[in-house]
Amino acid sequence: MIWLLAAEVNNGGYNQSYFNSSRKFYTHLPNALKLIGADKFADLTKQANMIFEKRNHETISQSDDGDPLNKLDDEFFELYKTEDLQQMQAAYIRKHKAAFIDK
Repeated sequence: MIWLLAAEVNNGGYNQSYFNSSRKFYTHLPNALKLIGADKFADLTKQANMIFEKRNHETISQSDDGDPLNKLDDEFFELYKTEDLQQMQAAYIRKHKAAFIDK
């Protein structure tokens, strides 16, 4: 879910993540992000979720300059400069190997 969120936001912003099939995970993402220690990303995603829900699950064109999700996209990109989600996921998996290994 986290990899998919990053791919969607990097490609077309939070709007794209809600437009595509990845939206089925949107309610789970803040908790998943917190689980790996990505609290700032979790907060951003929670804010994006609230905007999406206020729109009654409607997406709008990313080109709309007044879209508050665009600001959150910018914050996501800035945050990624200092916190790498892939590294955070890998660290979590290494720390919890038993949960990811089928015996």
